[in-house]
This record gives sequence, structure tokens and C-alpha cells, in this order.
Amino acid sequence: MKRFFVIVVCLIFAGAAGRAELPVSDKTEKGALEVEITGFKSEAGKAGILVFRGAEGFPEEISKAYTGAGIAIEDGKVSAVFYDVEYGVYAVSVVHDVNENNRLDKGLFGIPVEDYGFSNNAKPGLFGPPSFESASFKFDAEHKTIRIKIR
Repeated sequence: MKRFFVIVVCLIFAGAAGRAELPVSDKTEKGALEVEITGFKSEAGKAGILVFRGAEGFPEEISKAYTGAGIAIEDGKVSAVFYDVEYGVYAVSVVHDVNENNRLDKGLFGIPVEDYGFSNNAKPGLFGPPSFESASFKFDAEHKTIRIKIR
């Protein structure tokens, strides 16, 4: 019996010594982010949607956005699906780009003259847009839908 126990222990250690640590997978989990926007007053122009993965550039800098799209407006609403979005924290900004110049037009004192909206339906601050934090949400599902009401 003692001999059997010694053999089993030796086999266990031999197996452990021959085992290599497997690297952690580099596979990033991804899903589909659906953005539904309602409240457009007209179908003129397009809805400019920007998805940000951090505060840098939020809410207007197209070059700093993680992804984005310009979508035609139908029946006062828009629905867009972004595929292969990496799990993380995001914020979305939307502009009703009536004249299709790919930016939010502003009037006197920088006040927007085109309608806009943000994820979480975050409200703008006293002197500017909401913070990334107030508009941010966690994306960690195969499919997630967020709803934004244009203002």
C-alpha cells in the first residue's frame, strides 16, 4: 500500500511539472450596441451619432469617437446598430444634422441651433454639454439597446 501511495504522489508531481501555464486569452468580448433615437421634428438632414469610449472628445469631436454613423430619419426616429463593439464604458451623442455639415451648428454665445441628445438622456450643464460620466453606461452584453430622446 505504501508503495502504491508513493507511485501516485510521484505521478501527480510529474504531471504538474510537465504542465505549462496557458496564457490568458487575448480575445476581447464584443457585442452589438443598438441606439434608438426619437423626437425628431422633421426628416430633413440626418442623425449624426457618435459613440465615445472615454471623455476625450466627448461629445463632438468626430476624430476622437470610437465609432459613429449618419443615418436617415424616418417617421421622427432613427435606429442604428453598431456591431463588434468591445465591452466597456461608453457615452453616445446625437445631433439632428439638418444641413448635413457633420457638426452641431451653434448660434450666438455657442448655443446649439440644431437638436441634440445624449445617452442616459443626460441634460446639458449650465454652460455646455453634459459630462462623459453623466452620459456614460456600461456595455457588457451580446446585445444592448439604449434609447435617446432628441431635444
